Amino acid sequence: MSEKINRSVRFLQRSAKILVQRMREGSLKLGEILPTKKISDKVGLIVSVVSESISSVKISSFIGSKQDIGEYASKKFEPVSFSTYSDDFGNEKHLRSLFELRMYIESSASELAAVNRTNNHVRRMKEALDIMENEINAGSPDSESSIIADINFHKAVADATNNFCFQQLIQFLNENLRITIETGRVNSAKIKNVPEKVLKEHACIYKAIVNKNIIVANSAMRRHILNSASRLNLNIGTADDNCYSKVTDGLV
Repeated sequence: MSEKINRSVRFLQRSAKILVQRMREGSLKLGEILPTKKISDKVGLIVSVVSESISSVKISSFIGSKQDIGEYASKKFEPVSFSTYSDDFGNEKHLRSLFELRMYIESSASELAAVNRTNNHVRRMKEALDIMENEINAGSPDSESSIIADINFHKAVADATNNFCFQQLIQFLNENLRITIETGRVNSAKIKNVPEKVLKEHACIYKAIVNKNIIVANSAMRRHILNSASRLNLNIGTADDNCYSKVTDGLV
């Protein structure tokens, strides 16, 4: 990973650990809603960092979430469900593990999306693609609008599975990776032709789902996430993954 990404990840790693430690110490009372400004004052971190840290440790063993209310300190600290928080949190090994999990989960989700997608899902994916393309044409491929459109594209794919578990797991993974993805997007935007390549990767996924081609949908998503990891200098997957992803040759 680049030094800039390393610095961002290390800072988030330290911040998340501070947040968890304060919860363990009782500075943040269990069961209470956690407004970011109040947490910021208590733990000595700026509001934006607290928000990112909450997203990174939003797991049942530390932080819960209530719709229309917000996050709260969980009353249970023993892991009772899936969690990616560990002593390796935020380092290269941890990121590689997250990207690998994301690759296998999202490629399978793309298959299911190709089967279950509706016209509404297709419309949402196309809207996200159009925003990404417009931002590239405007010379702003790393804009907030483009990043949000990217996230919305993947959310539309997850929703198209019509499977609640896929939807929740993909959202969880993207929240854990968001700061890294954003930093990588800013860096890759400076490299000639990379934004256009990223757009084509998304377009290939879109085309396969529209055509209900489950094999190409899987391969296109797999290649996209392999390339995303590679752009962060992370080697993930196996030689078979790289070969399998070549199903999309000629489409990307």
